[in-house]
Amino acid sequence: MSRKIAVVGAGIAGASCARALANAGLSVSVFEKARGPGGRMATRRADSPLGKLQFDHGAPYFSAFGDDMRERVADWEARGLCAAWDAAFEMIGASGAASVAPGEHYVGLPRMSVLIRDLLGKTELHTRARITHVRPGNSGPTICTETEEFGPFDGAVIALPAPQAAPLLAELAPELSARAAKVEMDPVWSAMVSFEAPLELPYGAAYVGNSPLFLISRDSGKPGRNGAESWVLLSTTEWAEDHIGDEPAAVAAALLEALWKVTGLAQQAAAFSAAHRWRYARVHKPLPEPWFWDPAHAVGACGDWFRLGSAEGAYVSGLHLAQEILKD
Repeated sequence: MSRKIAVVGAGIAGASCARALANAGLSVSVFEKARGPGGRMATRRADSPLGKLQFDHGAPYFSAFGDDMRERVADWEARGLCAAWDAAFEMIGASGAASVAPGEHYVGLPRMSVLIRDLLGKTELHTRARITHVRPGNSGPTICTETEEFGPFDGAVIALPAPQAAPLLAELAPELSARAAKVEMDPVWSAMVSFEAPLELPYGAAYVGNSPLFLISRDSGKPGRNGAESWVLLSTTEWAEDHIGDEPAAVAAALLEALWKVTGLAQQAAAFSAAHRWRYARVHKPLPEPWFWDPAHAVGACGDWFRLGSAEGAYVSGLHLAQEILKD
């Protein structure tokens, strides 16, 4: 009988770990509190007067600097799941330039969430499953929601933001739990807006200075997209902290107002607008190690709060954790 591993969290770190374990023949169950997988690589879809819309409302793109991610991107590109986003990136409202060179922006086709679903493959996925407790036992850890229990498993991987991972690690890995509880992660608000007419802007995305906005991106201009003119407006972490409890409609209106101010465009009504709060979007001072695995208690953790605070870092963290588990 194959080893059974539970992965809590279906973002890119959890999905990367799950794929590597499943490809090695292990039985993998993935638990995700949201309606679907993706984490910050999820895609919001909506019906509107302009028709069906979609927004990559978390990570607008990802990069591939290391060999592990480049190998993954090459496979995705070969299968038509990923493409380089070659749009111009500019800096507006402040001096400076985007830190990622042209050609190093990649997106999923036809949406970002496709990549996470591909990583998960045919693993057993439980959505709308908010894990409240990971209980140790002689036969291995048991995964608990408020109403159900799953397991025991031969191992458990916690692939959640540090503040959410800390309580789940408390019994099996108390030292890591205490360290995770001290990792600071900042929020970001993401506004999604669509218009009847294109915005007359010469770039596909822009980093913004001296504004509530941090990054704006023309989502409808990415490869493989079609439909109405659609933009994702990401706030700064400072602005999000100050407006953490605001209603989404008020946030969308405020960030849209900031868009007009920073671009100098004449205001126009959005045919569709919405906002989503990413409570744990950016990490301060990730832990120095790339992942965590304790074979004695069969518990591990991975994510962007280990070493590299990025989508690529999260992918590599999950992949290398899986490789360590397979050594046991």
